[in-house]
Amino acid sequence: MTEWSKYVQNPAFLEATRMTLFDPDTRDVLIKWTGIKSGMRVLDVGCGTGALTFYLAEGVSGCEFVGLDIDERFIAIANDKKEEYAKSGNSFTFMTGDALKLPFDNASFGAVVSHTFLTNVSDPHLALREMMRVGRTLSPVTSITAQSFENIPAHHGFYTKKHLVYLEEWAELFLKLYTAYEEVLPRKDYLLGCEPLLVPRLFSDVGMWDIRMHSLGSAFPGQGLFSKQRGGGGLGQAAIYRAYIRGGA
Repeated sequence: MTEWSKYVQNPAFLEATRMTLFDPDTRDVLIKWTGIKSGMRVLDVGCGTGALTFYLAEGVSGCEFVGLDIDERFIAIANDKKEEYAKSGNSFTFMTGDALKLPFDNASFGAVVSHTFLTNVSDPHLALREMMRVGRTLSPVTSITAQSFENIPAHHGFYTKKHLVYLEEWAELFLKLYTAYEEVLPRKDYLLGCEPLLVPRLFSDVGMWDIRMHSLGSAFPGQGLFSKQRGGGGLGQAAIYRAYIRGGA
């Protein structure tokens, strides 16, 4: 498996991309859709540096948040930051571990969340079954990711070149760098899971129920930026996919 923090996104870059998605206007929507309530025990699978964990925690109180990631560098960053966010009675535990064999008891969490995880993990079916195993019956499991990784139609934006004279030059340079990076480390080497649009089917395959998707207002970094160079498209907007645990996994 590719070491994510070394070859794909270093911790600083990962945090920067999350800043474009997580804002105060989106927090209430995410808390509602993840089903997190004050006093819950919540698991964030593939938590990275804890960006989603800390973001959700600022909207609730008295929760026990647990974050797990296979990348030691990400977990070190999360542990360095947790004291800063330990307010309103929330507590945080971050650990390295394998999402395909979660080190937790059955039915030990009130909600299980993930962000750009099921699209990356090598066995998304097994990972989701593990998430169901540690979640309680009728509790929600949610996945936040792009709606698509393909080149889909995108609005070019309302600013013209005279407003942002650097934009086209910057986008062209970034595209060259991205293309060169793709040659060294193709997406197929680290996007090992399912396509985003197949997440609802994944939920169905493992026996979850009340499967829903809600489009988020925030777009993933790069949305529309390369629309001219890439033929009018970019990464899809972010979406949250949610389903409930029917019974014993």
